[in-house]
Amino acid sequence: MNINKKEIFVMCMAWLFPGLGHYILGQKRRAYVLGGVILFMYVYGIFLHGQVYTPGDQNVLFQWGALVELGLGPLYVALALTPFSSGVVKSFTFEFGTSFLITAALLNYFAIIDVLDVMRGRHEVEEGIPVDSEE
Repeated sequence: MNINKKEIFVMCMAWLFPGLGHYILGQKRRAYVLGGVILFMYVYGIFLHGQVYTPGDQNVLFQWGALVELGLGPLYVALALTPFSSGVVKSFTFEFGTSFLITAALLNYFAIIDVLDVMRGRHEVEEGIPVDSEE
């Protein structure tokens, strides 16, 4: 199970910007949907005053949360360096916002794995509809 240079490149592009890996592979509809959903969740998580976990947190679970949120790529780094990273704990939407940010990162990890699956031919996709579906 070796990963070649093209696969690494496309997976890195998928990590750099949500949906970009699928776009490079020619799956534009899937790229737009995944990228749009992930970016929406990211922006909405900020809007809901969610917290961004950073590696410097004292709590070990928060450090693991930072590893998870690293799945957002440069979006995570950009947000972690702003005053918005701490969230607003007194806001009643704080937990929802934090959940949105973590879920966006996890979804991007799944999108990166899906890019590798598509490149290796584990599932064929034709215009966003699986070829082997029976209707």
